[in-house]
Amino acid sequence: ISVTSGGLYSVTVTDGNGCPDWTSLEVIVNPAPVLVVTNPAPVCSPARVDLTAPAVTAGSTPGMVLSYWTNAAATIPYSTPGMATSGIYYIKGTNPATGCYVIAPVTAVVNPLPTVFNSTGSGSYCASGPGLEIGLVGSQVGVMYSLWYGCCTQLPISVMGTGGPISFGMVTQPGSYTVHAENLTTHCQNWMYNCITVTVEPATPVSVTVTASANVVPAGTIVTYTAAPVNGGSSPAYQWQVNGANAGTNIPTFAYVPVDGDEVRCILTSSLPCTTGPATSNEIVMNVSGPGTTSYVSGIIPPGC
Repeated sequence: ISVTSGGLYSVTVTDGNGCPDWTSLEVIVNPAPVLVVTNPAPVCSPARVDLTAPAVTAGSTPGMVLSYWTNAAATIPYSTPGMATSGIYYIKGTNPATGCYVIAPVTAVVNPLPTVFNSTGSGSYCASGPGLEIGLVGSQVGVMYSLWYGCCTQLPISVMGTGGPISFGMVTQPGSYTVHAENLTTHCQNWMYNCITVTVEPATPVSVTVTASANVVPAGTIVTYTAAPVNGGSSPAYQWQVNGANAGTNIPTFAYVPVDGDEVRCILTSSLPCTTGPATSNEIVMNVSGPGTTSYVSGIIPPGC
């Protein structure tokens, strides 16, 4: 028989001849130890959970011997309870004086860091340009991404992950940038893989000078104007103007018959990648003498005139 409460019990035994005998037996039922288990706080990878920390079993029966297992029957020991990965484990608390024990589950949580994505935007831009766009090739929903300048300065630019590429917009300040990520649920943090380096190229100065084949000329004379570019590149664009109106074609020379007071100039657009922008030439004011090629006379003309 089995008993569940302690006390003094009498036991009667009868042999095969029907002769009885009896004895008394004292049963002592030791109380089971109390094992209080509090799940430890989650950690962020690569950290591990310490199941042996006193806070995990605070409030339990003092003096118990604690052991750690991977199954509920406590038959498969767990060898690294101080460096536990995510999972459900079992703590066995044994009273060394009585051998009584109790088993309780404990949960360890190791949260992953935000996924690392490559940063985009490294390169150089022209000093006269809008800058470079900085971003990430991918992102995670629930993760906040912030932009940092150099090693230690967080910029007021943060973007919530979308599950796809994200952009922090254009930046103009030269230097190194990095992207920091924080999971807003687990608060695990990580830096994105590569630094973003932004450099500024100084703009190459562009200029153009116009000369005329002649200036003080008789009316009706064709005058050729020649543009001499500086830093125009291999295929600059020429826009000739007469008195502010576009004229001529996209070539470095322009020829026409001017009238007195005409103002001729050229606007040059360089084909180089980084310049100060379109350059306007000097202005040539034409000095044309005599009547034009066509004269209009009114009134009475005497014979022989």
